[in-house]
Amino acid sequence: MTHIYDPTHAHHLDSLFRRLMYPPVKILKHIGLQPDDIFCDIGAGTGFFSIPASGLLPKGKVIAVDIQPIMIQLLSQKITDLHITNIETIVSTNHDLLLSQESITFAFMSFVLHEVENKEQMLCTIYNALRSDGKIAIIEFSKKALFGPPKHERISENEIKNLLENAGFNDISLEKYNFFAYLAKARKL
Repeated sequence: MTHIYDPTHAHHLDSLFRRLMYPPVKILKHIGLQPDDIFCDIGAGTGFFSIPASGLLPKGKVIAVDIQPIMIQLLSQKITDLHITNIETIVSTNHDLLLSQESITFAFMSFVLHEVENKEQMLCTIYNALRSDGKIAIIEFSKKALFGPPKHERISENEIKNLLENAGFNDISLEKYNFFAYLAKARKL
């Protein structure tokens, strides 16, 4: 059984160290977020990517999904405090993102897929939720990273490529983000 992020450590999700290692706006621009995207942040946590994404989507919106109600509560409070109007939150389940078919244009997971029990099923669910020509971007820990989940829970670049292919994705690309992480991108054609 994989581990699920401990919500008592939620404050680490917004740490300065994390912002320096993974600057959200820079990453969102790099993966190709467009102003009219319907961007689904899967495993949104406290909004590390959701909140910056909302500012990049003047004609779009963010759907922030997390299985932990406490994370969605923390994010909802931030949304209220910041007067953000284009983020919708969803408390999902382990097996259902609660997204309609073809309801999003961009799916994003940052350090989340390794926590998912049935990775292929999750990617198939995301594939079905994406519109035609929709995109997915996934950031995951490198097998060589000095910190992160236990090494046996990490997903290699080859594994993620196979998982994406098996779910039906095309135009799969992999790139090293830094020594600790890599980025996988793909498209639903």
